[in-house]
Amino acid sequence: MLTVLLALLVAFGGGDHSAGFAGPANRWTTRGGGPTRSGATLTRPVRGPVEVVWTHDAGGEIESEPLVWDERIVIAVKVAKDQRVLRVLDLATGERSVGDVRVKVLSPLAPSLWRNVVVFRRAATQVAALRIGANRMTEVWSHRSEFDVGPPLLVGNHVYLTTTGGLCKFALGQRAPLWKLDGAFQGEVALRPRKCAP
Repeated sequence: MLTVLLALLVAFGGGDHSAGFAGPANRWTTRGGGPTRSGATLTRPVRGPVEVVWTHDAGGEIESEPLVWDERIVIAVKVAKDQRVLRVLDLATGERSVGDVRVKVLSPLAPSLWRNVVVFRRAATQVAALRIGANRMTEVWSHRSEFDVGPPLLVGNHVYLTTTGGLCKFALGQRAPLWKLDGAFQGEVALRPRKCAP
């Protein structure tokens, strides 16, 4: 069962905001909060008492941190060994706001959210992007790799992806990567600001 403290969910804040690449205020877009995956956000820390405003029985194990953008919460739920569900909840009520997307895959979905688009691992070698609409989620992009893919990172209109064959950056809607660095990469992509010479 997922218990959500509304004030905490929209105010995950913390970390070093001076890093220059903190996550957007009042939003939690990927594991670790934002593009740096460091927990650094522009959100102000919660002060004062908090209270439980709703609970949600996910019907399985929640495998990712709840992602938040405005009034939406996105969770990934493992409902069986090879079955996962991508679910969108209303922040105010905890009710499902669109129908679930079921995925038959052994590995976690590892979703990343930006505005109304969520990118996730659909198979060991495939990622997909869904646009969250008023009644359902619609696929807007997918990429199949000849290599296993790591957890995707969505920032704006760009998807960053590690594979066991390279590191890639894609623009949503485009098949070919904007750039690719060959090599064997594992783990999650994390963005850091460029250091400028004084």
